[in-house]
Amino acid sequence: MSDTDSVTISLLPVSLSLVHLPRSRLEQFSTHVLRQILQPNPAFLNVTCNEIEVSLFAEHDTLQEFHKAARKDARRIRQRELEARVSSPDSPRRSRRVRDDWEPIEVTSERWKVLQIDSHSDRLDTSGARVHELSAPIAAAGLSILYQSSYMSDFIFVKESRLVEVTSLLGSAGFDLYLSDPTNLTAQVSAFMSPMLSPAIGYNEGSANPFEVHCLNGSGRKSLDADAGMVFTRSRSNTDETSSSSGSRSRGLSLRVSVDDDTHPKHASDAKPCVGLDRHSERSVSHSPTTCDVRVLPPDITCVGLSDDNADSWGLKVVKLVAFPELILGHSGLLGQTERQPRRPRDPSPPLSALPMEHIHVISLNEGDAGSGSDTTTRVSPDSPKKDPLERSGSQSPIFDIEEKTVIDDAPDSVETSSDDDDSEREACPRLPHLQTSRTARAVDLPEHSRSRSSSQSTSSSIDPPSPLVSFFSFTRTPEGSSLAAPASLLATLFPASERHMVMCGQELDVLDSRNASPERWAEEDEGAVEHEDADAVLPEPEGMLKCLQIDLRKFGLEKHGLVNRFSRTLEENGINHMYSSTYKTANLLIDKAHANRAQALLRSC
Repeated sequence: MSDTDSVTISLLPVSLSLVHLPRSRLEQFSTHVLRQILQPNPAFLNVTCNEIEVSLFAEHDTLQEFHKAARKDARRIRQRELEARVSSPDSPRRSRRVRDDWEPIEVTSERWKVLQIDSHSDRLDTSGARVHELSAPIAAAGLSILYQSSYMSDFIFVKESRLVEVTSLLGSAGFDLYLSDPTNLTAQVSAFMSPMLSPAIGYNEGSANPFEVHCLNGSGRKSLDADAGMVFTRSRSNTDETSSSSGSRSRGLSLRVSVDDDTHPKHASDAKPCVGLDRHSERSVSHSPTTCDVRVLPPDITCVGLSDDNADSWGLKVVKLVAFPELILGHSGLLGQTERQPRRPRDPSPPLSALPMEHIHVISLNEGDAGSGSDTTTRVSPDSPKKDPLERSGSQSPIFDIEEKTVIDDAPDSVETSSDDDDSEREACPRLPHLQTSRTARAVDLPEHSRSRSSSQSTSSSIDPPSPLVSFFSFTRTPEGSSLAAPASLLATLFPASERHMVMCGQELDVLDSRNASPERWAEEDEGAVEHEDADAVLPEPEGMLKCLQIDLRKFGLEKHGLVNRFSRTLEENGINHMYSSTYKTANLLIDKAHANRAQALLRSC
């Protein structure tokens, strides 16, 4: 099997933790996020930000500040729940220790391992096929994983306690087991021999042993790392039998696992038992989610590779992207020119004109006071407002109720307690979830039927909230290379033509520069794209322009299996290539711009 027809999967020698940082608290913890980005030569780092959260995958020992904050927030939640239990329904409401719009930081208690996937024939054009193929057997076994696509490589995140099961599944999918050290054969084979490693798949009955063991000589190890200990090889996955866009591609798949004390025991007696193998092998595959909120984020996205030779230079640009996007010169103007898009269809919802006038209050909201939704459990329902620290106004505008002619001035986030008078005043004019505009309409004391109808459409309204200045970016760094997915206009500004040697990408940034030089033609093209007319009269769509589809998974937990495969399979079977970016509470799929609306409809119905 040639290198051009194969994919290599390596186990990175690092132990990771996953952090959920609410978007509303990014400003407070930006120093700690930037410290992760500026770490020299991390074994692995991923920082992904969308409209809901900032999610970090980083080395466990470097996240102490987030661990402390998560423990503190957990204590606050427990205290709040205790106060709620001891207070009787008839007693006056206690002063709140935590604001209703406050959301906790969360850090996974269990550590994670990461499998790096390297394609030798392409990087991005078959990324969706790889996501689907690799996640299928793992999802069928009822194991939960997270997935991250990047310009250089893809990555599968597996809980440390499930690592042996995942590698066993790869073995049961048709791999032959190679060992470089025959004296260590018993210990390492025992780690992979489990009820799930059966010869049912890919087993040739004519073979005396379905798990063939081969010793590697010196020449056979030339392509492997010095620490490589085991290699799985097989032909393209026989789990992929769809007639999708990947059906005509022939792909080999191999697995290289680096053996170290942290990942594999040296003796069979030290091997950690595969807890729950029988349970997972006997459990039927559960259905994936029926409905999820799928939002197409506004900016055009592109993904670039970053040269390590210029890490000091582009590192400062990433810092500006994360913490100070408003300082990127010309960014706001570029956004206005290059990121226009036709109005996307909105879900039906009752118009404000249908509400009685006595139930409508018109108010002015302070942009900097649109807080983050309460989220006291893992991936709870998203029925709560969000706050972006980057969307703040220099003036503090109070909320004014036109009918009551009263001024409502919310306390800042630093104030954690409020008086009963403040509580009653807030109740008189409750917040409107999901609306962050400076002028908006709010329904108060709605009839019960209206309230229930509104709650059923918690994530879809007739008025979409404005997107933050940077609604999505994903930065991944390993010793082998770095990757950045971000708004294309922002990247074109961060990396002007004179500095474009720092990035590895197609021609999308250069084409974007030419379009920015002719905004009139760009506006004409935008209109033509909406009507699908005069296709020959407009500039060609730049390759690499993507849209981010943000899928809200807060109602599911990290233990929910099959999510990656469900979404990826839906797109792959419909011929839509994609990149996949998992976070603590969301999934983010990067789709070709031309297919974004179709992909959104497919994902909403899957």
